[in-house]
Amino acid sequence: MNIYRSFEINIDTRDDKRRTVEASISSEAPVERWDGIEILIHDPSAVDLSRAPLPLIVSHDSSQTPVGIVECLRVVDRKLRGLLRFGNSTRACEVWADVQSGIIRNLSIGYQILKKQVDGDVYRAVKWVPFEVSLVAVPADNSVGIGRSYESEKNMTIENENENKRPREIRRAAAREAKDEIMEFLALGERFGMTKEANQAIREGVPLETFRTQVMDAVERRNANPPSQDAFTFGVDRGLGMSRGEISSYSVMNLLRVAAYPNEPKFRQMAGLELDVSDAETKRLQGDGISTKGYRIPIDVTNSWQTRTLTAGTATDGAELVGTNLLAGSFIDVLRNRAICLAMGARVMTNLVGNVSIPRKTSGSVWAWLANEGDNVGNSEAQFDSLTLTPKTGGAYTDLSRNLLLQGTPDAEQLIRDDLAQAAATGIDLACLYGSGASGQPTGIANVTGINAPTAFAAATPTWAEVVAMKSSVAVDNALWEAWGTS
Repeated sequence: MNIYRSFEINIDTRDDKRRTVEASISSEAPVERWDGIEILIHDPSAVDLSRAPLPLIVSHDSSQTPVGIVECLRVVDRKLRGLLRFGNSTRACEVWADVQSGIIRNLSIGYQILKKQVDGDVYRAVKWVPFEVSLVAVPADNSVGIGRSYESEKNMTIENENENKRPREIRRAAAREAKDEIMEFLALGERFGMTKEANQAIREGVPLETFRTQVMDAVERRNANPPSQDAFTFGVDRGLGMSRGEISSYSVMNLLRVAAYPNEPKFRQMAGLELDVSDAETKRLQGDGISTKGYRIPIDVTNSWQTRTLTAGTATDGAELVGTNLLAGSFIDVLRNRAICLAMGARVMTNLVGNVSIPRKTSGSVWAWLANEGDNVGNSEAQFDSLTLTPKTGGAYTDLSRNLLLQGTPDAEQLIRDDLAQAAATGIDLACLYGSGASGQPTGIANVTGINAPTAFAAATPTWAEVVAMKSSVAVDNALWEAWGTS
């Protein structure tokens, strides 16, 4: 999808003799689009300048001849800059005169986004390609434009940074304090088995001191009501008396990591609650004369479970919990035949309207030797005809939905463009070589009469003799020019 941005013109740096003017083409200024706030990232890895130099046109009318070009494109101080050079055509002279007089004052850049990162309503174009620059009537971003010099932009940036330095420092300090406070909430919750309560306090904006008081109250209540020493009274296991917060924070995976990697400090630190509970359960059972081995999961936890096997590959039994990573950067394309006709020198004729007639010499004059001094050489003359070319039409067609254009990763439009271009290249190549001349196809080289060709050629497993025969067939027709080489 083609997108445009407009900028105001400043002609202070114009060179009337060379008909050039320096310009800021684009910036990282946010622009509101129908689907969110758009920011173009400006660094050398983000801006694809493969189409440079860019055409300079008027009002994005690509059907008209450009009035100039935009060259010397580069990324400077988070902006795309370039040199606008106007042409010598009548239209270009008229536009240049309007720019000099200040009648035309605005620029607009056309571009395509190849890759973006979305964060809520804001999306950043981390890979984009400009394809044209236009002179337009309405500006949208005054931060860039014609004549904005590097030094003036640099000075303006320094001034803005000085003005905003103090507010930024205050915001950063506040952010650090908020982060430290959140970490203390989480540390208290993990230490006393109240992780769930800590997360809830953070969401509700409970002051840290209030949460500390809540934790201390919970610990006092827990100590005042210790677990019963009679583990199996009336045949019912009362467990360890874990709180709901401790049960909800309990993780079997933490315990399994410790069992698999007992010497890994990081895993033992993550499983602090689980190891403490296991030790308490082991001591309780040993007090009842029950020998234990390994790590123990208390009945407090198991009573909260549903007895069911969860698997990653079964629907409703766990498959919904397994995510799928889309490796867009490892996109696998199809393999296509290599197009060789244009690479071998096939002539391309563009902007044709009617049929094409190419004159051709079919035979030349004949040389003869005289047997006697008074004899005359026989009359001979070159013969001519013409080769008529008529247009053939072909194409490839693909439908793209709106959602696919918006959500596709990699970029759906770019993929389809590349695919259609490759289909066209291989289709034209196939027609050049093997076109049947029927059903709308052109006649390919293999189906043109009078062209010498070797016989009994095994294409799948050619022998050296067959390769020599192919070259010999070309040489017999006097087509083995020096330009083709002799090897």
